[in-house]
Amino acid sequence: MATTFDEKYRQISQRTTDALRKAFGPNVTIQTDEGWHGRIHVKIVASALNGLSEDEKQIRIWETLRQELSEEAQEVSLVLAYGMDEI
Repeated sequence: MATTFDEKYRQISQRTTDALRKAFGPNVTIQTDEGWHGRIHVKIVASALNGLSEDEKQIRIWETLRQELSEEAQEVSLVLAYGMDEI
C-alpha cells in the first residue's frame, strides 16, 4: 500500500518536531505545516537562537535535522527560525 502525502507529512512532521525539541529544549515553540507533496514547513521560536544571525540559526537547525532525520531531512523544505528576542 502506497503512503499518501498526508501520511508522510504526519510521520515526518512528528519526527521533525521531536528532533528540534530534543536539540533546543522542551520550551521551544514549533509549528509545522504541510507543503507541496507532503513536504514539511517549520516555524520555530527558541531562546537558544537568541542573538544568532539568520545564517547561524539555519545552520544549527539544519545540522540537527540532518543528524536526527538522516535522509528524511530532505522532506523539510522551509524553516523559519526566530530567537525569543525577536518576538
